[in-house]
Amino acid sequence: MSEVDVRIRIYEMIDGKPLSQLLDYPLSSFGSCPNVGDTVVLDYLRENKFYSVSRRYHLVLRGWALIVREIPSCPPIEAVMEAWEDDDAWYASIDAQGKAEDEEQNRKHRQIVVSKPPHEIALDYWEEPVIQQLKKIGVGKHVRVSAIKGLGENTRRKLEKRGFIIVKAGTARADSNTVALTPAGAKAWKSLLAHRKKVEAAKAEMFSDS
Repeated sequence: MSEVDVRIRIYEMIDGKPLSQLLDYPLSSFGSCPNVGDTVVLDYLRENKFYSVSRRYHLVLRGWALIVREIPSCPPIEAVMEAWEDDDAWYASIDAQGKAEDEEQNRKHRQIVVSKPPHEIALDYWEEPVIQQLKKIGVGKHVRVSAIKGLGENTRRKLEKRGFIIVKAGTARADSNTVALTPAGAKAWKSLLAHRKKVEAAKAEMFSDS
């Protein structure tokens, strides 16, 4: 028989009556078998009852049989029970506080995950690849407009209006116009990447907690 299968059965002894079984649990529920003289507290119909272990018997390959007698409550027992209940209340309050903090953290994570970047740094489908290309070239470094893929007239006007790019007219022909990324455009791109990184971190936290 494995240690998991070993049982403890508690029998109440009342003079003139047969033994009455009070409990049958695995030994693992106790941690160790109570000794003679120990006080065992049982919750009987939501009322604590106290028993003193009078004898104990070890049945080979079966488990332990404890013979107990009910004893009245007394100040030492009441002090133990009161201290135990106080500790239960304290642990429950700590657990509740931890749960509340976890829920608040998850709420913040969910807000971050579903949040959109602020309007001042948000880039649409056409704007983003343009800014990304110019960022690789460098702030203030002019290149021909035709060299930037996707930089149409409408996108150019929107980015200029936001102060993210600056366009200079060429002297020879229209396709000699140049464009460069402004410090404001570079700052917006950096902030957008930071926002996305924050969202990914929040997602990772949510998945790690689940």
